[in-house]
Amino acid sequence: MFSNRQHAERRPVRLADVAQEALQLIRNSAPAIVEIEAHFGERLPFVLGDSTQLHQVFMNLFTNAVQAMGEAGGRLEVTIEPVDVTAEFASQHPPLREGLSVRFSVSDSGPGMPKTVLDRLFEPFYTTKAPAGTGLGLSVVHGVVQNHGGAVVVESSPGAGTTFAVYLPASNSASWSGEASRPIAPEPLTSCRILFVDDETSIARLGQLMLKSLGHSATTFGDPAAGLAAIRANPNEYDLVITDLTMPGMTGLELAQGIRTLGSSIPIILCSGYADQVPDESIKRLGIVERLPKPFQMQTLGADIQRARATEGKTGGGQSPR
Repeated sequence: MFSNRQHAERRPVRLADVAQEALQLIRNSAPAIVEIEAHFGERLPFVLGDSTQLHQVFMNLFTNAVQAMGEAGGRLEVTIEPVDVTAEFASQHPPLREGLSVRFSVSDSGPGMPKTVLDRLFEPFYTTKAPAGTGLGLSVVHGVVQNHGGAVVVESSPGAGTTFAVYLPASNSASWSGEASRPIAPEPLTSCRILFVDDETSIARLGQLMLKSLGHSATTFGDPAAGLAAIRANPNEYDLVITDLTMPGMTGLELAQGIRTLGSSIPIILCSGYADQVPDESIKRLGIVERLPKPFQMQTLGADIQRARATEGKTGGGQSPR
């Protein structure tokens, strides 16, 4: 995001939909001692943005709030509402402009932060969570919001909790609506048993949470060889395989080849930001029925699973993926 500055595809997005999806994941992973409250306006203007990047903003802010409260727990409050940004406020928070915006606030009842931390909050690689933290979460939040023409305002002090208020300009081309701009999560055709392989622990955990929220069961492996061994030991245990492309020791394509060598016709989804670079001939030969780009949202994941299940029994025979 910082080095490449790729232009994101912008479409009208209703922030409440993106927030609901992220909250569903946080509810499944946050400790029970964290109370979550959500207050969304019934009629909200759309914003023009990239829903995947905005999903990352919500997930980073929610995760940061939960981690800030720690083992003591507390309250996470999320509010989304329309606001009129004044010329004075916009001048203090560029590139935000005067006019109608949507503000979403994420508040936690944690210990708060001193000014010395607030002053460096959005610096890349600055973290108070060493050695576990990377110092990139809030930098990504700041970068995404800035690229969307918005602003982030932080209020915090020791002992008083923290509030992140994100302002995003309303879309001029999209009217107000109380209806969802897209479904929060598609309903699966049937619950299925999925083997999810990714060497990055955080992605494997996120995938497991998303699949659980979609009504599926998931077994995750960080080692593709272990995933292949699981299929060899119990070939009828899984209905679908989702695998990363680039992994140490064995690529996703090699894993797919190993599965086909076992005589299994189980549908396979290849999950990678580089999946489109894999030749179509290899995709068809290995019976890979879907290419799932990273990063992915729950809606996209659910839709790909539906399509993959619909091709069951056709893999390995020239099935043409999208």
